[in-house]
Amino acid sequence: SRSCALHVTYMELNPATAGPGTGMGSHAEEPGKPGYTPEGAAAAQHANINFVDPAGSMLAWLGTFYHRLPLLNPHLEDIGVGAADAATVCLVQASPKVSPSPAYEAVLWPPRDGTDVPAVFNPAGEYPDPVPQGGCQKCGYPITVTFYDAFPSAQKKVCDVIAMLLGPDGKEVAAHVAAPETPATSFDHQVHETICIIPAAPLIAGGRYKVEVIAMVNGQPFNAEWSFTVRSGGQRRHSGSRRHSGSHRRRSNPHAHQPARPHLPHAAQQQQHR
Repeated sequence: SRSCALHVTYMELNPATAGPGTGMGSHAEEPGKPGYTPEGAAAAQHANINFVDPAGSMLAWLGTFYHRLPLLNPHLEDIGVGAADAATVCLVQASPKVSPSPAYEAVLWPPRDGTDVPAVFNPAGEYPDPVPQGGCQKCGYPITVTFYDAFPSAQKKVCDVIAMLLGPDGKEVAAHVAAPETPATSFDHQVHETICIIPAAPLIAGGRYKVEVIAMVNGQPFNAEWSFTVRSGGQRRHSGSRRHSGSHRRRSNPHAHQPARPHLPHAAQQQQHR
């Protein structure tokens, strides 16, 4: 799209403040700097941004927690992409259908009976890091259940969550679990409709895994069990040295301590950024 392409140009002209390694700097444009446009600045605030080609960016975003969520929205209407010289800006526009009914659509990822699933989290990691104490790039491929609904999010409630991943041997896999009532990190307060399981270590190549999730959604019981198969053969990984924290099975507790909400820019509240 034009707006995404404009922001790609801005990032190329201002690598020190909006290029790779600048964190949320790539989600903003400063008036007066080379390449600044109001249209590009607006796209920057709400887009997924990566510094590889479009195809690689899409696979990378699907291999994360926060960035995959807008791409899997069943109400998705438009995707705008701008790319040049190993930088990609993707603006996703979804228009949920507002309805008074308590209906929702639960999207599972990896999908039921999915094959060729990567063994690892996006090798470049994700910013903000969804793993307590950091180190997501050393973990296994994330599993998510997102309740995209057809009514205002203020009416939605996901609670009493039990989520686990079972390995090829039938044993529970050590994992970091994030749920709306028990976020794994302070950033998870922005993701109020998703249950996420991040295996503490890479998955076994060729292994078949089973996911079990139980929750109460809008006062009604939700139960999902499904399996997927990990890609056979070697996994391409980039080096990563940050350690991951301990892992455990987690049940939501409405009285659990909730980390303070960080003071993020408005764009980060709409969509997290790597």
